[in-house]
Amino acid sequence: MGIPRDRVKHLIERLEQKPKKKIPKSRYRSKAEATYAEKLEVQKRAGEIVDWGYEAMTFVIGRTETGRAWRYTPDFMVVKRILVHESYRSVIPHVEVIEFHEVKGKHRGTERGIAKFRAAQALFPWFKWVLIER
Repeated sequence: MGIPRDRVKHLIERLEQKPKKKIPKSRYRSKAEATYAEKLEVQKRAGEIVDWGYEAMTFVIGRTETGRAWRYTPDFMVVKRILVHESYRSVIPHVEVIEFHEVKGKHRGTERGIAKFRAAQALFPWFKWVLIER
């Protein structure tokens, strides 16, 4: 019995074909975020910022009537070092400040993301919140 010749020929042709290159998936949700991450990495290497993280923290910004949490995850958490006033430098030379950056590209879709950003900004005023529109 065996496999028909035309089926064998087809299998051999498929084996001889070059495999399709798999494009690695970006860990970022958009090109604007990927570009901004590159910019942050350059700033880190130059010493302008201490560190940064992508979607590093999630905030609960409210709850539904059933108790389900409304969450908001900013695109980037950026840690900056700020020098304190010279009169205090002998005690505290610098302070590290956390900022949250939200990147919005051309095709934002709904305003839901910006509304969540504004809610987090109001609920957590001790952080610096930066909206980057591309």
